[in-house]
Amino acid sequence: MDRLILAGDAAAILDRLGISAYGKRADGRVTIDGWASAQGKRIAFSYDVDEDLSAEDLAERCVAKVRAALEQG
Repeated sequence: MDRLILAGDAAAILDRLGISAYGKRADGRVTIDGWASAQGKRIAFSYDVDEDLSAEDLAERCVAKVRAALEQG
């Protein structure tokens, strides 16, 4: 599967969870970038899409990045 399409599919899953995200291709790299607002904070994230994952797995990894940022304070 094209990594940019995968990133877009994961972004759609994240959108349903209230997390804004989009897939981006630049300089041969594909990333899923986004942000979430929680506990009065805005958390930005970027994840390189460089492995074979399902859209669900990719979305879960992005959610984990948001959770980790919240836990750090």
